[in-house]
Amino acid sequence: MADFTGLPCLVCKQAFVEGDDIVVCPECGAPYHRACYQQAGHCVLDRLHETGEQWQPPVTEEPPEQPEAHAHGVLCPRCGTENPEDALLCLNCGWRLGAAARGGQGTPWSQQPGPGGPWQGPQGGGGDFSQNRPPFDQPPPSFGAFFQQGINFGDEMADGVSYKEVSDFVGPNNLKFLMKFQLLLRGAAVSFNWPAFLFSFFYCFYRKMYKVGAIVLAITLAVLIPTTVFTSLYYAEVIQAYGVDAFLNPLQLPVVEGQWLGLFQFFSNLSNFVTVVLSLGIGVLFNKLYMKESVRRIKSVRETGHYSTGSVEYAYALARTGGVTVGPVLALAAGYCVLNFLGAFFAIT
Repeated sequence: MADFTGLPCLVCKQAFVEGDDIVVCPECGAPYHRACYQQAGHCVLDRLHETGEQWQPPVTEEPPEQPEAHAHGVLCPRCGTENPEDALLCLNCGWRLGAAARGGQGTPWSQQPGPGGPWQGPQGGGGDFSQNRPPFDQPPPSFGAFFQQGINFGDEMADGVSYKEVSDFVGPNNLKFLMKFQLLLRGAAVSFNWPAFLFSFFYCFYRKMYKVGAIVLAITLAVLIPTTVFTSLYYAEVIQAYGVDAFLNPLQLPVVEGQWLGLFQFFSNLSNFVTVVLSLGIGVLFNKLYMKESVRRIKSVRETGHYSTGSVEYAYALARTGGVTVGPVLALAAGYCVLNFLGAFFAIT
């Protein structure tokens, strides 16, 4: 649950204090005292509801106080967590600590709260870009985006694993995945993943879900290979009867009552059926499987990686273990193209 302490209630204008009974508008996320919300009878931010925007915490014009130096590191000015002296971000809440600015190298990264707001590059066009990048391969959303969704990096998500650890592990689109994981943990029956539905085992390998991807690939090949073989044999009969010109208009490809027609039709229909079933299955199951695999691999890194939990090195280790990869996907795509090319080649020759 997000911490609204110090923010004003939109009805009574009084700042929330620890222990207040706070409710949140289900449409825009605006916080109220429960009594104030019941008194008003509805959320007062009608404009946000009309535009579909989300409530944002008020941003003070005064710059945040500088991180406090500590005997063993730097204290975060937002949550008070102790961090290493060279840390760019708070290990608990993600707030920018400005380590680059203190070191006098480059220009610090800006972190603007807002729904889905991206990290901004070095401001002013100067400084060494390599000295200022955050510890992720892809720029993460700002902390404000997580805050808007009621996600506190320090809270436990599942099985002793925190939201911060899962965010570091997932990498690109981490906020979207955390929201889907939240729904599943709250008992949602279905959480559909469109990229997994559209790209099947390719997306599994892209997200480093190698076991699931290998199973889906094996089933696909078990149907695709005989389909390709019998398709090639049948097309060879079509070419023998009508010549290569028969393929100039594939929508009107002549039917040849040969010995391979039955097997060609059976495996073509089977291939289409299996493809649809696999795509739907992986689309429905991917988020749940990915959540469980993320938690399992995070715990493995924590137990075997010899890293101090919460350290910058630990965050880097999670990002390397998780995240995404492109190489295996390109190799699979190339192999898929080669398989189809060979089928067409043998049919013609």
